Amino acid sequence: MRDLHWTGQGVIKPAVDASGTADFGSVDSLTRDDTNYQLLGDWGEINLQSDAPSLSIDPTPFT
Repeated sequence: MRDLHWTGQGVIKPAVDASGTADFGSVDSLTRDDTNYQLLGDWGEINLQSDAPSLSIDPTPFT
């Protein structure tokens, strides 16, 4: 990650779920434009710059 800006925190108070813990909601939207990402949710808006994530799978079976 090269840069991150998070705005809108604390605008909406978290809900309280059945176990009594704070529920900040989920990601409502994730968009990507080259190396720029935008995440939106009840918890605010995050704009960040990062190289694309990669996923590799280890071929070694679990034991």
